[in-house]
Amino acid sequence: MRKITFIFTMAAMFAISSSYSQDGNTINDPIDLDGSTTTPDLLNLGPATNSGLEPLCSTAPDIFFKHTISTGDNKFVFEIRTTAVAVSATSSFQLLKATNGDLNTLQESYCANYTVESGVGGISQGIIENVTQGDVYYLRVFKPTGLTDAQLRALAEASTISMVSSYDSTLSIESPDHNSFKIIVKPNSITFYNNTDYRNFSINAIDGKQVMSKNNNETLKSIDISSLDRGVYILTVENNGAFQARKFVKN
Repeated sequence: MRKITFIFTMAAMFAISSSYSQDGNTINDPIDLDGSTTTPDLLNLGPATNSGLEPLCSTAPDIFFKHTISTGDNKFVFEIRTTAVAVSATSSFQLLKATNGDLNTLQESYCANYTVESGVGGISQGIIENVTQGDVYYLRVFKPTGLTDAQLRALAEASTISMVSSYDSTLSIESPDHNSFKIIVKPNSITFYNNTDYRNFSINAIDGKQVMSKNNNETLKSIDISSLDRGVYILTVENNGAFQARKFVKN
């Protein structure tokens, strides 16, 4: 398992002037979290710019982080966490995947907001199961708006990001307790078993285009997929900032 955790240096990324391209400003030059990088050099990050990369889930300036799934790993987890700080802020983040690291196959896995409450902090965690070694995941973090430089720096000092791939032996065991819930896909529906947490969902086609989404007041029991064409899709379920993604086939 490889894990790198570092101070989320938003203030440095967005406030320091520089006349040359720096790590993280584009998807071709991301901050690498595969074990070769510890704490980013704040002086070399420069200001964030709007990369314009599509698909977009925000038009704000963005920074890219990268993690490659290691040999033997089958589970990927990322987390954004902020401890209590006297700042309230909302920004967006986006998770993208490139099969075998090929950017021509880039597709969106998830797009969501990250909220920090003053005096409380914030956390968002994502889990993707049955990942493939060699695939590359990019975490794209967008600059929060409406904050002063001092507030950005305070937010940076209180925030961390981690991206981890590991081997989970339970993913190869058929069990009712399999990672908290199971799904059964039928021609016109998805049925959930042992789901005690997740209420909201989105479904994306394999090219990253979102085809369905819904927020619910109760935990998910089933989803009607009769309107979907046959093909491969990504189901993402979410509740209170935590989410999981599952690939399924509509026959």
